[in-house]
Amino acid sequence: MNYPKIVYSRGPVSTVNCPTVTLSEENKVSFSWLPEGQNENTRASDKATFLIYSAAKKHASYFIATANRADLGFSVVLDEQLIGTDLHCYMSFCNESGKLVGNSMYVGLV
Repeated sequence: MNYPKIVYSRGPVSTVNCPTVTLSEENKVSFSWLPEGQNENTRASDKATFLIYSAAKKHASYFIATANRADLGFSVVLDEQLIGTDLHCYMSFCNESGKLVGNSMYVGLV
C-alpha cells in the first residue's frame, strides 16, 4: 500500500502549512506546523484532526478536532500496543463548525 497517497478527507478548508511529525523517547507523537495568513478558507479557529496508523497492528488512532490551527502543534502519548511499530501520520483541518473540511495530508512515518 502507498500510505503517502491515502486521503481521508477532501474539501475547501486550507491544508496544513509545512507539517512535521516526531516521535520522542517518551513515546509521544508530536505534530507541528507553521502559521499562515487568514482568508476565507484559512482561519485561526479551524480545528485539526490527526490520524496515526500502525500497519503492523492494523490499528488507527483518531484525534478529531483536538487542536486549533493557531495552536501550531499537538502531542499525544502512544497506546502501549503501538510502541515499536512504524506509524503513518496524517492530519487535516475543518472549519470551526465542523461543516467544511479540508484535504487530509500525509505528514510522515515515525
